[in-house]
Amino acid sequence: MLVGFHWHGTVLVIGTVPGPAKVAALEANPAVALTIDTSSPAWPPNVLLLRGTAKVSMVNGIFPEYVAGARKLVPIEEFPQWEAGVYALYDQMARIDITPG
Repeated sequence: MLVGFHWHGTVLVIGTVPGPAKVAALEANPAVALTIDTSSPAWPPNVLLLRGTAKVSMVNGIFPEYVAGARKLVPIEEFPQWEAGVYALYDQMARIDITPG
């Protein structure tokens, strides 16, 4: 699954819509393992494996880290339209903070 993320230096932040199965699963068992890679055919691949603990919180509106994570995925010329669309679409989001450890 392709998701945007933002690294704070100590916490990895991911956002999603409220209500999916992954949110309920993380609330029931916050132990996580995830892989971040470049999804590029270049050799050698750039891969980060991370294990830690997830904390899910519901936030009103769109939080800044979600937008920052999307900047890495959405082409610059399409970003203003994407940003306007996401602010119009979501009244609430699930924020997932992953602390390595």
